[in-house]
Amino acid sequence: MLSILTAAYLFWYRAVLIVWMLHLALNVWLFLITGYSIRDVLTSYGGIPGISALLVIGLGAAKLLEINNRLRQQQQERDRIEQALQRRNDEIEALQQASLQITSQLELKPILETIIQNVLALVRAEDVHIFLYEDNLLTFGAAVWQGQQQPRPHREPRLNGESYTVARSGEPLIIPDVNLNPLYQEWQGCGAIAALPLSIRNQVYGVMNVAFHDPHPFEEAEIRILRLLADQAAVAIHNAQLFEAVGGQTTSLEQYVADRTAELVAAKERAETVLNNSFDAIVLFNPISGIEQTNPAFLRLFGYEADGVFRHPIASLLQPEAKDEFLNLVRTVMATKQAAQTEVMLQRQDGTTFMADVSLAAFVRQDAEYPNVVASIRDISRRRQAEERQRTMSAGLRTVLAVANELMSYPDVDTTLRYAVEAARSKLGLERCAIFIERDGFLQGTYGTDNQGRTTDEHGLCIPVDDKWQRRFERLKPEDAQWITYEDTHTEWNGQGTVAVGAGWIAITPIHAADGSRIFLFNDANITCKPVDEIQQDIAAVFCSLLAKIVERKRAEENISRALKQETELGELKSRIIATISHEFRTPLAVIQSSAQLLKYYDIHLDDEKRQMHLDKIEQQVNQAARLIEDVLTISRAETVGLICHRSPVNLIEVCSTIIEEVELTAGINHHIIFTQSNARNVYDLDEQLLRQIITNLLTNAVKYSPSGSSVKLDVVCASNEVMICIKDNGIGIPAEDQQYLFQDFRRAKNVGARPGTGLGLSIVKRAAEAHGGTVSVISTEGVGTTFTVTLPASKITL
Repeated sequence: MLSILTAAYLFWYRAVLIVWMLHLALNVWLFLITGYSIRDVLTSYGGIPGISALLVIGLGAAKLLEINNRLRQQQQERDRIEQALQRRNDEIEALQQASLQITSQLELKPILETIIQNVLALVRAEDVHIFLYEDNLLTFGAAVWQGQQQPRPHREPRLNGESYTVARSGEPLIIPDVNLNPLYQEWQGCGAIAALPLSIRNQVYGVMNVAFHDPHPFEEAEIRILRLLADQAAVAIHNAQLFEAVGGQTTSLEQYVADRTAELVAAKERAETVLNNSFDAIVLFNPISGIEQTNPAFLRLFGYEADGVFRHPIASLLQPEAKDEFLNLVRTVMATKQAAQTEVMLQRQDGTTFMADVSLAAFVRQDAEYPNVVASIRDISRRRQAEERQRTMSAGLRTVLAVANELMSYPDVDTTLRYAVEAARSKLGLERCAIFIERDGFLQGTYGTDNQGRTTDEHGLCIPVDDKWQRRFERLKPEDAQWITYEDTHTEWNGQGTVAVGAGWIAITPIHAADGSRIFLFNDANITCKPVDEIQQDIAAVFCSLLAKIVERKRAEENISRALKQETELGELKSRIIATISHEFRTPLAVIQSSAQLLKYYDIHLDDEKRQMHLDKIEQQVNQAARLIEDVLTISRAETVGLICHRSPVNLIEVCSTIIEEVELTAGINHHIIFTQSNARNVYDLDEQLLRQIITNLLTNAVKYSPSGSSVKLDVVCASNEVMICIKDNGIGIPAEDQQYLFQDFRRAKNVGARPGTGLGLSIVKRAAEAHGGTVSVISTEGVGTTFTVTLPASKITL
């Protein structure tokens, strides 16, 4: 208020003085221009006293001006002090806010970020780094550089740098110009750094680096603010570390409690899961209050609703004859607290009964006057049935093994199947049974039994395998089932056909042979008309499995026996081949040698007729040996690659006439060949070489095995699409027992005597006819003669 009044007074005084001075100057100028003297002027202002007064007034004004200047300086000083106080108050308020922000948090990362933001706000720094110090090692905490929060430091602390120096010493390091500090001798650039320890009672928790990009004279206020922030930061970091340690312990305790709680809940859930999903019925009851609690298995087993059995007496589940014994056992369990087990007949709500295995245990409750009893009930009806089934199966399997051992002694498959049917009926207890083999789309019978239990031969029974049978057989895959059953009208084989004998159940069991053949055992229950007994059928399935192995072995034995027989026959054939070829070659070679020696040594003593006779013999024997070689080569070719028919136009009359001449020349004039033909003048497409072999071999044999002077007939009958060649002789004939081997290689009839031959001719005839697609037939009577008929498919060719 004083300053305001003083300022007003000075303003008023200055205004009056200026007005008075202007008035005085004007009057003096007026007096002077009007001729007045100075004296007149002074007089007009009161003379010397008036002027003095004016001077006094001026001096007072000067004093006042001096006082005013002093007052102004004092006011400026007060303003400066007030501004300093205001700044200090602002700093204190900012530090208080910063302290509240820093100390109000307990997580380390947010604390460090808050410290940096307050440093930037209060000292206007450009870069701030905070490092945490523990175990003599600095680790990165938080940083701001290039105006943004950074996930890593601008530069890792050097072991001999300012950060480690401050951390080790615990003293701040203020560097206004880094270029002048020895710690930055290798630093290229400029700037200022203030490194302050974050410590409490000489315990350093970290280092805060505040940096400016240019040299910066740190003011006392800035250093003071940084120290205060560093102290606050140290406290906050210490508290955060304590909170983290305590939080870890708290978390551990909470986790421990949560784990124990989870274990208890899990144990409870496991117990409930076990009880609710147990296949055994569980019931909690009291002999006085009745049933108190059950599980779902109990309700399913006894057929009750969830609340339909509550408070029922336990005796309601028992058969009358079993109540007393069971209740006495319950009282014993309650008295002794010892568990017990028993088997008892129980009844369901619908009145049906079952045998159960019951385990009893006392359940003591502190709030109950009497202990409860927990009963675990298991239906053992199926177990009893399984035990009975096991006993039956064991006895049946022993029977099956005994039957299998006996089946092994039979010589062949057919006899084995016959006894298998009889054993299945008599020893395995099947009502009616039969074994069928699937061949060429039919079920072919072997043996079976009738309604009187007699064995029947059913080899003539053939059942077509239609779609219905196929669907049944598809269900007999080994991975699906061992046997199937169906209800159908049964038919019986009476030796001439099948007749219906009644409806009944039929079970089909496969006999899986290793060679892939399908054999089936039919079990027909039409006598009792009841479904096939499953236990009995399981035993039959095992029996069929063993029978398959036995059949497989019998077939293998038959194959081995057949192979041995064939090998014996091949050995005999080999001996016959060697003997035959040796004999057949020896005779012509001897004749050739004899005639050649006569011609060589006695040529001059022989006339032309005898010389020609020996030359003819040589030629005949050479031709015979050549035919023998050709026959062997033909058989060999037929065995390896087969005879191939190359058809071409053939004139039958010419071919037959040529062959007749050759045979008559070879055989001599003791036989007469009669050639007749019907429509044979035409030309047919045939293989001429094979045709020659057919006719030549048949004519040669007819001449060879006919009496001297007898005649042989060759008759050729031609149709539009075939040629029939018939050769008839009146020779020795072929014995009936040899006719089945007639066309085998090197096989000759027993009545050929000393007549030469290899046994290849008829084999070649048959192969040549079959190469044409034709057939060979024979009618022969021993001692009367033989007729061969060859039929060859052929087309007539019109020239």
